This record gives sequence, structure tokens and C-alpha cells, in this order.
Amino acid sequence: VSMGSLLGATYRPAKIQCTIPYRKDAAEYEEHFAKLLLLQPEHVKFKLGKNLDLESKMIVRFRELAPSVGISVDANQAFATAESAQDFLAKVSSAGLCWAEQMLPREDVDAWKQLKKIASVPLMADESIHTAREARWYLENGLVDFINIKLAKAGGVLEARKIFSLAEEYRVPAMLGSM
Repeated sequence: VSMGSLLGATYRPAKIQCTIPYRKDAAEYEEHFAKLLLLQPEHVKFKLGKNLDLESKMIVRFRELAPSVGISVDANQAFATAESAQDFLAKVSSAGLCWAEQMLPREDVDAWKQLKKIASVPLMADESIHTAREARWYLENGLVDFINIKLAKAGGVLEARKIFSLAEEYRVPAMLGSM
């Protein structure tokens, strides 16, 4: 029995996604991009938060190199305010992001509400959701467009199943991630 079937998820073939971790400078990013593009990914996810100015420039650069590859960002709560998150999203708007993941601290309710009002891209919550109760809060308040459920942080299969059910109830796409 697969984990997906235990959670009641439907199987959809995975697209090839690659994560682009932090790099110290543009040359390291360019070197990583060259190797990555050989894999012909359909989607890439940039990790953010070490050097936002460099990261924004490299996201735009990657779009120049790969116009048909989907791009998302995972900020891991790197932004202190909704405005700073939106300022970053504006800098990379020419890259056409598919979504922005975990832009703000999970406990900053007001910032999440504000960002949802001004965000230029769909928002995703991921490891900030540990329980179905937390998922319900994000969903009831219309704060996210997607949820990435991390089994290790969501309390295991039973709690993840509850979160999937809530996401279905609110018609918010959810996916299963791992740690």
C-alpha cells in the first residue's frame, strides 16, 4: 500500500522538479544552472533568504535561460512583513512565478492576511502547517492557494489525511511533501 493511497490522494505523474539551493555568488548560480538545465526540469524551486538581492537577480536570469520552465520560490519565512515579501515578488515579476511558498513567519496572522491581499502570485503554506486545526485557520481565512503537507511536521499519516480532507473541502490543491 502506498503512502498516497493511505492518504486518499490520487496519483498524478510527478513533473521533474529541481531545487536551487542558496549559492554564494552569481558565478555559482550560473554553474548550477548549466548542470540543472541538462536535466531538462519542468519546474524549479529557488530557496530564498541568504541574499535576497542576489536571489532576485538569479531568478530573473534563470527565466532568461529557461523560458518554459516553471519557477517557484520557497522563502522559509524569510520576510518580516507582507510589504517586504511583495517588494521581493515585484522584483521577480518578470520571471512569472508559479507560486511563492512560506513567505512569512507562520505565527504572524496579520502579515499573512495583508500579503494575501497584495500578493502578485499564488501563495503556498508548507511546513508551517502542523495540524488540521492550523490548516483550517489558513483555509477559513483564505490565506493560501496551495498547501504542501509535510508528513514529518504534520504529525504523521492520520493528521495529514485530515489536512487533505480540509483542503478538498475548501477546494485548495494540496500535495504531499517529505522531510
